[in-house]
Amino acid sequence: MDASVQDELARLEERFLNDLEVQPVPIDSVLNTLRYLKQSPHAKLADAWSQMALGKLVELGDRPALVQLLSLLATWRSDIRAFGETCRSVLKKASQDRVWNACVDSVAFGEVAPLESLRRLGFLDNCKPGSLCLDKTWGFGVVKRIDDFYKRMVVDFTTKPAHALSLANAGENLVFVPSGHILAVRHRDPDAFARLIREDPAAVIRLALASFGAVTVTRLAGLLDEHRIVPAADWKRFWEGARKALKSDPLIEIPTKRTEPIIVREEALAYGRGWFTALRAERDIPAIMRSIAALEAAGEAVVLDDFARAALGDRLAFALKGAYNVDAALYTRLTLTVQRLKLATPPAAEMSRHLLDGNRFLAAAESLPVRDIALMVDFLLANESAAAAQLLAALPEMSYNLVAVTAEALIDDPAHVAALQTRCRELLAAPAVPPPLLVWVLRNLPKVVNWPLPSLYELMGQAIAIIEDQTLCGEQLRMQHQLQGLFEQAKWFEAAFTSFDPLQREAVFSRIYGNSAMGDSATQRMIVARMVRIEPALAERKQAGSAAESQAEPALRWTSWRSLRERQEQFRQMVEVEIPKNSADIAHARSYGDLSENFEYHAAKQQQAVLMSRRDEWDLDLKQMRGTHFANIDTAVVGMGVEVTFARGDGSTQVYSILGEWDRDEALGILPNRSRLAQTLEGRRVGEQATIPGTAGDEVVTIQAIRPLGEAVRRWIGAPAAPGGAASA
Repeated sequence: MDASVQDELARLEERFLNDLEVQPVPIDSVLNTLRYLKQSPHAKLADAWSQMALGKLVELGDRPALVQLLSLLATWRSDIRAFGETCRSVLKKASQDRVWNACVDSVAFGEVAPLESLRRLGFLDNCKPGSLCLDKTWGFGVVKRIDDFYKRMVVDFTTKPAHALSLANAGENLVFVPSGHILAVRHRDPDAFARLIREDPAAVIRLALASFGAVTVTRLAGLLDEHRIVPAADWKRFWEGARKALKSDPLIEIPTKRTEPIIVREEALAYGRGWFTALRAERDIPAIMRSIAALEAAGEAVVLDDFARAALGDRLAFALKGAYNVDAALYTRLTLTVQRLKLATPPAAEMSRHLLDGNRFLAAAESLPVRDIALMVDFLLANESAAAAQLLAALPEMSYNLVAVTAEALIDDPAHVAALQTRCRELLAAPAVPPPLLVWVLRNLPKVVNWPLPSLYELMGQAIAIIEDQTLCGEQLRMQHQLQGLFEQAKWFEAAFTSFDPLQREAVFSRIYGNSAMGDSATQRMIVARMVRIEPALAERKQAGSAAESQAEPALRWTSWRSLRERQEQFRQMVEVEIPKNSADIAHARSYGDLSENFEYHAAKQQQAVLMSRRDEWDLDLKQMRGTHFANIDTAVVGMGVEVTFARGDGSTQVYSILGEWDRDEALGILPNRSRLAQTLEGRRVGEQATIPGTAGDEVVTIQAIRPLGEAVRRWIGAPAAPGGAASA
């Protein structure tokens, strides 16, 4: 061995031995020496010297230093059982104290990782009567006494006074509550803490965040309720008071999303050159957005010079590039941020063209709040001359929020209002009306009263047809429920029904009375009662209908076997998958607490109502519906199971196949027999005329041919290739 190395080891050994002779032993110096040896070429000496240190500490009975040394050695050993037994033996030799030995026996040496056993022992050794602790089951508590004979600890928990638990349980599950913790503050002076809750809720929130760490608002509400600081029933009022005060606190940032934690800073943000330099180096898009949101929240306190604007423009351009063709909603939020900050780059024209290309604004609107949708539409109209025409062209594909925002943006603009009116007429006069547009028009009748639209009577018929449609899903299903809600609103429905002439009232009555799609029996009776109150003559129709219903057999309902099996599978999926998942979603959302402001909970409950209603409706429909291949159908008149060709006034012809209630395929020209077009053609013969709805209003057509279903349609329904001759189902 080199002489210099020997001299170093000699000096190291001399210092180590001197440390062991000092009382109390400077354990940090001893541990540093052992760590140095373990990492040097002389690692074997570390094991020998550590045994020397163990012997000395046992001799002195220095329990805290012994625990620290064993914790270091535990990181060098992988044999849990053997080293655990070594720890137990060494620690029991260090003291004859009965409580200490009871604790050593209770921390599972040899059963769990030695470091965990030593952690438990450290807790128990420092636990004295009066110590404040926290248990995940029982909450806050105060240690009353420790019983070494029965190896148990008695704790006064807030929820369970004088609760006895084993030392093993206490070491594993209890943690100390620091003196500055919110629970310790309340324990020391409950009256002062109660005043703090009433008078300064923001201070309580700051104390809670310092105690529990960065948590979401929902989790914070749950913790304060769990520890009986702010009950769930009082949370909304308490949080509103706290949030107002915290908005002006530069150390607290409340996120806009409920899923993000409240940010607590050690010092207020200084928006100087260093901050913008750091922003320019940031490459995480969510972090960029959070930083800029905090900057905007600072308001007029921040002055943006050229350097700051360049940094903001650079990072927003980077984020826009990341969202390009990936996330239309994120791209839109970034675009709106550029506009709010009045940055020259990225160029507004470039961003607006990207949102218009491929109608990306449609996808963006699905994930944006109404406020941002309105800002997006205003931005597009301000920066692209062709935006209005493109928005109107996309009207049938829009969600309700985007329809409403677009219509409101164009309705007061003389340059575009005529185009808006024309487009609405085209869509509302078509056989398939976009439900979101129909809902918007019916909700805003005073605004469109002078527009050249189909009559309110026709729109009412379209609404009933949508309510009757059992194939809707997603946004269209939501609009179906909105239309049902309009019919249930007394003021709206009575005003609309009053505007009809007697024949129109009778026609609407006949479509609503006894129609299960209009809601449950109580809802139907309510709507019928309103109609009868406005038109008393309808009472006779009601009585006649009731008598007929009591005597007549239920009308048969038919659809193709293909559609029936599809609906049966959809029903099975709903009952076995969607409804159980919704129940799990409700339970998960309820765990967030504060149900009054819990969006996830209310959304899940609303979805539950939709699913339960749909389950009952589909169950009844499946019991009434019959499957058929439409074989041997009479082709003398237009009806279910035939192919009909009619000629328009301009000489063009159109072919449709009319099938059952649940059958629809636009590409093959398949119509359900309860659609408006099918019902206007029903019963007509070759050569007869019928008035059907068209894009520019009603038009007269002539029936040219009535044939059996074509091969393509028969393949679609899975029927045998060759049609028969006599009527049968």
